[in-house]
Amino acid sequence: MTLSKKLTTIAKLTFVSVLGCLIMYSLKHRLDIDFHNQVIDHQLWQSSNLIMLLTVLSIVSCWLYFSFKIVRKKNKKLLPVLRHK
Repeated sequence: MTLSKKLTTIAKLTFVSVLGCLIMYSLKHRLDIDFHNQVIDHQLWQSSNLIMLLTVLSIVSCWLYFSFKIVRKKNKKLLPVLRHK
């Protein structure tokens, strides 16, 4: 996989993740409003917080995984050049 394909994949993952976060945030905001009106039960409100946390953690882990993978590939390409000098 070339670097441009990796960056394209990261961009797609970021777009989907941000879209998911916006949807989760809007759902959580609506649940907060409903919770204050006591229309919705407390367990559903807590599960929305958990889903939001898991979404953010998955975004961060994907970013870390791909960025470390790209950095590792670049370092492997640079190591032979540095050894010859």
